[in-house]
Amino acid sequence: IVQHPLFDALTLTIILANCITLAMDDPTTDVQQPWQTVSDYTFQALYSAELLIKITGMGIVFNQGAYLRDPWNVLDCVIVFVGYLDMMNFSGGIDLKALRTFRILRPLRAITAVEGLKIVLQSLVSSLPLLVDTMVIIIFFFLIFAIAALQL
Repeated sequence: IVQHPLFDALTLTIILANCITLAMDDPTTDVQQPWQTVSDYTFQALYSAELLIKITGMGIVFNQGAYLRDPWNVLDCVIVFVGYLDMMNFSGGIDLKALRTFRILRPLRAITAVEGLKIVLQSLVSSLPLLVDTMVIIIFFFLIFAIAALQL
């Protein structure tokens, strides 16, 4: 089931629907609409079901090709568990509403579903060390022009 193309298509559809509901969220208010709460619980349940199906099909850690041996799957697992921490209401006065900002990581789950996105992101990250010299020169020029602008 895990390696079937329809499973990947269903996963991408769920991620796309979650992106749409996240775009409709108003971050300036602390009060969530009832439909937002229902959608959060629904997407959390769907992501948890996907996690359990993949762990059951691929294994957790110990065998070759296991779920948690892939760093992208580790990111997926962390996103799911942070979602559960966000849902918990602690009575000890601990306010975990800041964890709601981690919901923006949910669209990153699309990276694990599309192999081309993994390749693009890995090549982008591998090219960052080569850009350090360029960034130093740009910062140097910004510094020169900022000093010149202060002198005017």
